[in-house]
This record gives sequence, structure tokens and C-alpha cells, in this order.
Amino acid sequence: MKDWEAVAILSPLRSSFGNIQPAHAREFALSKVPELASLKGVSSPSPPTIMSPEFYKIIHVIGILCLFAGIGGFLTYGNQQAPRVKMVAILHGVGLILILISGFGMVAKYGYGFPVWVILKVILWLGLGSLLGLAKSGKISPRNAVIVGLALGFVAAYAGLFGKFGWSIPSYSAPAAETQEG
Repeated sequence: MKDWEAVAILSPLRSSFGNIQPAHAREFALSKVPELASLKGVSSPSPPTIMSPEFYKIIHVIGILCLFAGIGGFLTYGNQQAPRVKMVAILHGVGLILILISGFGMVAKYGYGFPVWVILKVILWLGLGSLLGLAKSGKISPRNAVIVGLALGFVAAYAGLFGKFGWSIPSYSAPAAETQEG
């Protein structure tokens, strides 16, 4: 509850309680009218943060989309020295930065520390970042860069989804068949 909201709620009560200053209106309102304490958001001591884990996940996915759009764009334009290749490289770099910042933000928010799967993802991030440079220098063809990028992306996704739960694939066991004795 903002101060002006508390003043607006208490304005009909001013004649009974005297002049209420906006800086003290919230505390006064909560002390005099207990029903206001049950309003959503009033009882929380700190305001909600914009940097929630969900926010970091959204930024992470946007970064992944930018990264792979850059790799795919390089497959389309190859080694041409056109402005489009520059835009593809910018898209690739922005995607890498967004992935790095949001990835470490999620690690910090969830309190994972620095386990093996995080180190693996940093190594995979470096590999994905070097793909455009390797393809531009001719050490790898643009087609192979996309294939390697997809493979590294798959391993990174696997490490992010299943690495924190151990390195096993979740198994599905079929329910046992019931027997009827009759």
C-alpha cells in the first residue's frame, strides 16, 4: 500500500483522527483499521523484485533465441562481407551476453553454487561463442557450425535440465499389471 492510498482510504476518517501526514498514513491505517492489513501486498515487508528467477528464465530463453538466430543467419549469409553478416554477429554476441548474465543470475537466485554442471555449461557457452569465429576463419564450414551448435545446445539443455538432479535420465516405469484371482 502506498502512502497516498492510505491517505485516500483514511480521508473520510480525518475528522475523527485529526490531520494525518502521508509519511505516517500507512502505519496509522494499519493500526486503526485491521482489515487493511489483509490487503494483498501490505503484509510483505519488502516489495517484489523484478529480478525473479522467472525473469532470468525469460531473458535466458531470449538469449538462446538470439544466439541460434545468429548461427542460422551465418549459415544463410556465409562469409560475405555484407552489413547483414555484421547484424548476424551482433545478434550472436547479444545472445551470448544475455545467456551469460541470466544464467549466472539464476544460479545466484537458486543458490546452486558452482557445481560441475555449471562449469560444463560455461565451457559449452565458450564453444557456442567461438563457432562464428571458427566459421568466419574457414576452420569449419557454416553448415558444420550449425550442426555443432545444435549439438552443443542439446548438451547444454540436458545439463541445465537434468544436471542438478544427477546425471541420469528420468526413467518411467510402467505400472505393474494387476492380476485378478477369481
